[in-house]
Amino acid sequence: MLGLHKHILDFEILETGNTKTLVFVDSSQYMEAPDRPLLEVTMPGFKNYFLVNVNANNVNVFNSSNLGFNTVLSETCFVDLPDGIWEYKYKICPYKYIYIIKKKMRVTTLLKKLEELYNKIDLSECEGKEDKDQERLLSHIHILIEGAKAAVDKDAKKAQSYYKLADKLITKQLDRLCKKCK
Repeated sequence: MLGLHKHILDFEILETGNTKTLVFVDSSQYMEAPDRPLLEVTMPGFKNYFLVNVNANNVNVFNSSNLGFNTVLSETCFVDLPDGIWEYKYKICPYKYIYIIKKKMRVTTLLKKLEELYNKIDLSECEGKEDKDQERLLSHIHILIEGAKAAVDKDAKKAQSYYKLADKLITKQLDRLCKKCK
């Protein structure tokens, strides 16, 4: 008889476009429902982790308040969660032995800036040299963003370098377009 004889922990972090939330999806398989699953979240720029309770086999949505990043009195007081390399350690009892660690590159704020850039340009009639250059630049930016996300586990410096270059290119293009508008 085949059956599940051990816990198989896994999770995904979903990119939602909301700079104020983190979506954690528990896709683990358990022998039995775990008691008090925990998630250690280490944000970019922090040495210590934030510890939160997780609902097993569910979608869990965290914000700056329930992560413990800041305390809020109302929904309008949530702060943006930073882009960069986040480390997650998902664990169940006995916590010392049953866990999974993943690193993910958060790019939510960067994608918001890219969205702003797309809203300032018109790609519907790309025929001139400037339009083709714009297309190549946008392709390069997307490659850098995907490269940053892909490299995060193997080479954190490369991931950060790709992120910074994509951010620099978007910012430069936005500045250039804003100068044209004046």
